[in-house]
Amino acid sequence: MAQGDPIPDTDHVARYCRKETLNDEGFPDGTAFRLRPGKDRYVSVNWLEHFGTTDKNAQLASIRADMQIKPGAQAKLAVLNVRETRDYVKNKDLEHLSLCFLHEPEPDDLSHSGIHNLPLNDKDRQEILADLIAECARECYPAKG
Repeated sequence: MAQGDPIPDTDHVARYCRKETLNDEGFPDGTAFRLRPGKDRYVSVNWLEHFGTTDKNAQLASIRADMQIKPGAQAKLAVLNVRETRDYVKNKDLEHLSLCFLHEPEPDDLSHSGIHNLPLNDKDRQEILADLIAECARECYPAKG
């Protein structure tokens, strides 16, 4: 796949979540999916199926190996299914926003991808949508391997 190609609906992405963005059960809250004002155009994630295997442990190990940051001891990788997340947000959002999951490879991180179409100039709406995305995280794994 090339830069900007859509990730298949059946596939999954993982988001690095710092300890501060996790709830008491160890799952992300909306702060894990918020855009940084003036810095982010999309929510950065990693595409699991990019690695050509369905073995979740191998996928996560590859993501950990490519991470450009040193993960915190209690940080997690939250896994989202593309179709489930798109449908959930579209059905819960009053304006029926359609999220777009696109492949955004970087030289040292070929599985890098992004969740696009969040409103860049509406912080309140961004927060609501980030909360909805966080509700779709059904699996979380330690970010440290």
